[in-house]
Amino acid sequence: MGHGRTRCAPTFEISFMFDIYETAGLTEYAITSRYPGDWEPVTEEEYRKAVEQAKMVYTWVEKIIG
Repeated sequence: MGHGRTRCAPTFEISFMFDIYETAGLTEYAITSRYPGDWEPVTEEEYRKAVEQAKMVYTWVEKIIG
């Protein structure tokens, strides 16, 4: 007979250098680029905002993983 065991992942706190919810809009670009369809064109302003958000996320990840 075996014993029921549960493995727990270690918990840790992650701090963000920015408002993580602000970058949630990047998900939309992942979806529209993966699934072709009749999507609205991206404006210049949306493009620039997405690039800045992606840079923030990239810089944050780079600092974490070295």
